[in-house]
Amino acid sequence: MIRKLLLITLISLLSFCGILFGQSSDAHNSYVLAVATSNDGYYFATGSADYSVKIWEMHSNYLVYTLNGHSDYVRSVAFSPDSSMLASASDDGTVVLWDVYSGNMIRTLDGHSDYVRSVAFSPDGTKLVSGSDDQKVIIWDANSGRMIRTMTGHTDWVRGVAFSPDSRLVASGGDDQTVRIWDINSGRTVKVLSGHSDWVRSVAFSPDGNTIASGSDDGTIMIWQVSSGRLLDTLGYLDSYIYTIAYSPDGNKIASGQDDATAYIWNIATGGSVELWGGHSEMINSITFDSTGNYVLTASDDYSVIIWDSYSGEFISSLQGDYYYYDDEYGYYDDDYYYDSYYQGSVTSVAFDEQNRYLATGGFDGSVEVWDIRNYNLVMSFYGHYGAVTGIAFSPDGREMATCSEDYSTIIWDLNSGYEITRFDDGDVVFAVSYSPDGRTIATANADYTVKIWQIDSGFSKTLRGHNDWVRSVRFSADGRYIVSGGDDQTAILWDADSGQLISTYYGGHTDWIRGVDISSDNQYIVTGSDDANVVLWDLDSGRIVNTFYGHSDYVRAVAFSPDGRYVVSGSDDNQVILWDVRTGDRKYSYYGHSDWVMSVAYSANGSYIASSGDDGTAILWNTSTGSQIYQFQVFYPEDYNDYYGGK
Repeated sequence: MIRKLLLITLISLLSFCGILFGQSSDAHNSYVLAVATSNDGYYFATGSADYSVKIWEMHSNYLVYTLNGHSDYVRSVAFSPDSSMLASASDDGTVVLWDVYSGNMIRTLDGHSDYVRSVAFSPDGTKLVSGSDDQKVIIWDANSGRMIRTMTGHTDWVRGVAFSPDSRLVASGGDDQTVRIWDINSGRTVKVLSGHSDWVRSVAFSPDGNTIASGSDDGTIMIWQVSSGRLLDTLGYLDSYIYTIAYSPDGNKIASGQDDATAYIWNIATGGSVELWGGHSEMINSITFDSTGNYVLTASDDYSVIIWDSYSGEFISSLQGDYYYYDDEYGYYDDDYYYDSYYQGSVTSVAFDEQNRYLATGGFDGSVEVWDIRNYNLVMSFYGHYGAVTGIAFSPDGREMATCSEDYSTIIWDLNSGYEITRFDDGDVVFAVSYSPDGRTIATANADYTVKIWQIDSGFSKTLRGHNDWVRSVRFSADGRYIVSGGDDQTAILWDADSGQLISTYYGGHTDWIRGVDISSDNQYIVTGSDDANVVLWDLDSGRIVNTFYGHSDYVRAVAFSPDGRYVVSGSDDNQVILWDVRTGDRKYSYYGHSDWVMSVAYSANGSYIASSGDDGTAILWNTSTGSQIYQFQVFYPEDYNDYYGGK
């Protein structure tokens, strides 16, 4: 555990410097033949025709280690159950064991006389199994590397191997079109499962151990009963070779990858499937679920690994640098390889803690950085999102932080340890998050037209329905009585925070999407910012427009009240941050410092500072008394995204 903590800390520090950034230069430069995820959820590993094995950080795609030790294609990789070791199998005829935390080679297992195509750990962590073109299945001692038993029976290449959940049985599939079940203690063949009409490339036990699935070049997935060897069901009947299969952790689904670059997630009970589309351009060699079952990873001959949403089948990210794509100009969410260049390098969100110590910044790449505003040093980095971080909020006591993202999730972080406490799946893009004053709940604004209130401890959520388009902003009132939200339907809505009932709708003040909302600390006013370039002040009780602040010449993306309610700050695509006097409606200061769109603004709890973040890769700290710039945080440098995405 200590080594794991040190490694995660090292990743956080080096990632900020760009050393471990998941650029295209880090990816494999040949076919990606294997992918596997660790049980602890931190890592995934890949094996390639470039002879290398790579370990990646799961929630950021940062490269941790490149492991060189094989002299030919790496066909299979597998993590030990405790995630401390990685095994790789190669056409050089060996299996190599690696230390995950140091990247060091532990030992090489020699025993096969031909290509080793598959390797797997036993669930109890004590053994390994490997299958080879030499038609042998070998059981190894995982600790000593000693060969325990060689099992023969296949009459052609062995392409896939798997352990049963109780570590007592092994399944293997091969070019002799059969699946064999072996007793590892005796080495005896327990069952021979015949039914496929072409090579069997992949086998997998169900999590409960009752069934085995096999994928074949005959285009089918067959599900067999382990105890009887009886064929229970057949899925697929595809016009393509099924190269790889995997069971979901709950045992309800099977994922498959084919030679025609398609992948499917099959519902075992119904036989229905979801296609993972719009990603690979060449055959898929390996497929796996992550430990939560929320994601599927695929490895392909197109040199890429893609992470998918296992429920919707939508593309999430790629090792070649393709994250969730979001067209900010049109509010369009695109799952293809299109990337909107002006969004590259953007610092998408900012927030102060209530103790006036820290400023948090969220990035286009899914990262979150926490900075000390007293000395401007980077304190900690957080990597858990796949898409741009759209909102950040600190808990009132300063112990936790909530972040939300285009990847459909909201994460609660422990600020002392840096660990993820819990994660909420909103089911669609999440645009904003706000903490209740008691720190027990958060509210999120969502692209599914709803506001959701989440109980942090229980995970229970309440859904507030009233908007008829995307909800882009949400905020609790200072006393916790109200929630205000604003959306693309050009309205702001006031909600009762306890009951979730709609109290008032504020409309008629804007002619375009509302991107920012806030409530004054005395519950007298609501302020909204819109794509019509205006900032509108509303009377909370009557819903009447009190004033409209004219001064911006482009979209207003964010607004915030000062803690005393006397001022409003707004940020816009005109690169300006403007401070407004609430009583008079006059502009007090215009802050010029960003060279691109201003994406987010925030007021410090003591009212001394304003923070703004921009599409220029910076966050700026401003003095509210003088209007002067205090410090500019260079969160992203041009090389962080120009090289990665091909330039802005």
